[in-house]
Amino acid sequence: MSSLSTQALEVIQNYLHLPFPGHNISCPYFNNRRARLRGGLRALIGKGSPADIVEEATIISLREKINLNKITDEELKKFLIDKKIGIDCSGLVYHILDAEMKAQGKGSLQKILKRPWFKNPIRKLLVKLRPIENTGVGTFNHEINSMEINLKDLAPGDLIIIMGAGVKQDYNHILLINQIADNKIQYTHSFQYPNDGLYNHGVRQETITITDPNKSLLDQTWSEPQMQDYAKKAKECKIARLRT
Repeated sequence: MSSLSTQALEVIQNYLHLPFPGHNISCPYFNNRRARLRGGLRALIGKGSPADIVEEATIISLREKINLNKITDEELKKFLIDKKIGIDCSGLVYHILDAEMKAQGKGSLQKILKRPWFKNPIRKLLVKLRPIENTGVGTFNHEINSMEINLKDLAPGDLIIIMGAGVKQDYNHILLINQIADNKIQYTHSFQYPNDGLYNHGVRQETITITDPNKSLLDQTWSEPQMQDYAKKAKECKIARLRT
């Protein structure tokens, strides 16, 4: 079995089990595009760390005189979603890979990711000051930041990138491989399915079982058939590795 570093796995666990004392809830999914937000605190635009999310939720609860220690897990999850606190798919991947790169001695992800499409000096400065806020699926997908790999070469830390998904084929999504054991791949992502309703979405871990290594990733057995179907109907689905 191979997996991400202890540091990166800890980040994942903190999203799966947000560090609220006395509670056990996963971080909700947040769609920055749907909310049409471009600025603001990381926790409120789908880019916050688990600590950012807990801190912002605590601040809001104090302002509204809500004791988070006295509400149920279900009520806490609803509170976060109603206050538009959560993590989007690329924000989740950024925080996990940032921890992984540091654990490997490669420095922060901020120094690794490149954005040559930003030409304006002011825009470049904003990206430098707010790197995660200016990182999306397209950033990871760009050939300057990642390269496509074959299924047989898949390793923890690699990405499954889905471009042009959804009814209008205008949504992108990203999943991170965190563990491989024999023929089973485990991945982590943040997503909301239509049947999740308003409050049952967020960070989750699922698996892909390799039943025929000679076929594509989409022809294997996914524990999330909805995601498999989502990827099949997209314009592009590929396995990619970060250029470091």
